[in-house]
Amino acid sequence: MAAKLNVVTKDEPLVVERTLDAPVALVWKALTDKEDIKQWSFDLREFEPVVGFEFQFDVEHGGFKYSHRCKVIEAIPNKRLAYTWRYEGYAGDSLVTFELFTEGKKTRLRLTHEGLETFPKLPAFAKANFAAGWTEIVGTSLKNFVEGRQAGEMILTRIFDAPRELVWKLWTEREHIRKWWGPKGFTLPGCEMDFRLGGTYRFVMRGPDGNDNPFHGVYREIVRNERIVFTAILDNLPDHELLTTVTFADEGGKTKLTVRQTTPPGEAGRGQNQGWSETLERLADHLGSLATLVGDREIAAVRVFDAPRDLVWKVWTEPEHIATWWGPKGFTTTTHKMEVKPGGVWRFVMHGPDRDYQNKVTYLEVVKPERLVYKHGGEKEIEPVNFHVTVTFAEEGGKTRVDMRMVFPSANARDYVIKTYGAMEGLNETLARLEEYLTKELTS
Repeated sequence: MAAKLNVVTKDEPLVVERTLDAPVALVWKALTDKEDIKQWSFDLREFEPVVGFEFQFDVEHGGFKYSHRCKVIEAIPNKRLAYTWRYEGYAGDSLVTFELFTEGKKTRLRLTHEGLETFPKLPAFAKANFAAGWTEIVGTSLKNFVEGRQAGEMILTRIFDAPRELVWKLWTEREHIRKWWGPKGFTLPGCEMDFRLGGTYRFVMRGPDGNDNPFHGVYREIVRNERIVFTAILDNLPDHELLTTVTFADEGGKTKLTVRQTTPPGEAGRGQNQGWSETLERLADHLGSLATLVGDREIAAVRVFDAPRDLVWKVWTEPEHIATWWGPKGFTTTTHKMEVKPGGVWRFVMHGPDRDYQNKVTYLEVVKPERLVYKHGGEKEIEPVNFHVTVTFAEEGGKTRVDMRMVFPSANARDYVIKTYGAMEGLNETLARLEEYLTKELTS
């Protein structure tokens, strides 16, 4: 009897092709210059377009780090670049090839990734993931980079899984901008803005080295939820004005955001793409920390506070602290009774700008300093304002991650408190006030 052979069927290679409005030499440089590559693709430690050169980089996906190991096998300037592509610790080996074709003053680029069928049959290595990734990298990131460089601009496009109104809000309100503006490791200790047509702003970005980088500008154009145009003048380059245009487009409930900025003097804006890319990553992280809808009956929020867990628990469970931060902006809180124990009751009144709101919390579970579970009701414990809350406090390297989930008896009940009481915005503002209060507690 003949032996049965296991034959691996070779899949059709993945091909992504785009026409770039830039000359071949500029595209080749973007593909092969280490510093350029960082601006639109992966953060390579080293790279040389030389046959036999080996390089590596790491990418996080789904909470896992994947170490890529590659080797250049072909490098024909302005025509063809090919390298192997595999993952440390996983079976499989593939080949990535970039081909460049001159079409007048433009360049047609064809990317081919073959051998994907040799990787493990895991969701992370699905061909659809590679297709989506390369389409974004070649069709958006690389295209924006070379066309922007050709036009003397930086162009970045990102899709945020959030409604356009929320993304707009994060770009136009000082308390939000302070949390995400600037590359990784930067803070914004100075943030003054008069957000209106013709209004001015002045930001001071502080780098990881402690040095301040002040700049200022004028809002030239504001179209709500659609476009912001503003100038920027760095204090150390007073004679050079940058122009930035930010557009917001609705993409089926998500937001497509595009940033275009003229290139500063020097090495054609080197580092400009990377700085803005990291800034937009921080914006995405900030969006992720805001309250979100889960299923049809829940509201959830996750926030990491730069404070020890015992302190966060303390200010969450003692009336004298609660009075200082609980509630949205403009609210104060008076506690009449607070017994933080299973079966205990917390009765309090939230004093808003327009009226008072009676509240009653009944604690169902108390595990100090890890978890609180309680039932939250209003003056009259009826469905629209009666919900269950679970708050967990987790240590993360000296910081505290707070996960808060509010579960309502029905979808209609959740919608009611969102529309009537502004529950989403109120939760975001409450957690922001807690963050400010913790900062004062730690510095006092």
